Amino acid sequence: MGKILKNFITFSWLLFLGLVLVLAGFSTLMLVFHDIPGMIRTGFAGTTAGFSIFGTLSFVVMITGFVPLFRRCYYIFPWLYPFTTMLMINLFIAALAEFILGQGFSVTDSQRYEITICLMIIMVIICRFIMSLYFKIRPIVYQRDDR
Repeated sequence: MGKILKNFITFSWLLFLGLVLVLAGFSTLMLVFHDIPGMIRTGFAGTTAGFSIFGTLSFVVMITGFVPLFRRCYYIFPWLYPFTTMLMINLFIAALAEFILGQGFSVTDSQRYEITICLMIIMVIICRFIMSLYFKIRPIVYQRDDR
């Protein structure tokens, strides 16, 4: 395969990956600032689409890591791999918080609402703390394993 074709495919995938990452960031913001407060405000469980969004977007990120031609995106922009990893973990935490809130609000009981909200807040704080400790011990560095 010619170098021009490889560069074109890599650049095209980089644009697609950029679109996916913008969508992941938008999804995280929507979960945190729209869906979760909406459930708390109304007191009713809505549709929890966080894990389906996470699964779809992480599939694209997984393909980027497995296909060597697509993996070149991380060589072109070295900051993209840590950014992608942190964004996907934050999306997972937001999806988990939405899931916990949806399960807690599925039954009409004011005491259960309070416990669920406290549990969700504690879960987010603990997950973020564990993520910070993990990345302090093992910083995200993308090492080239192929050319």
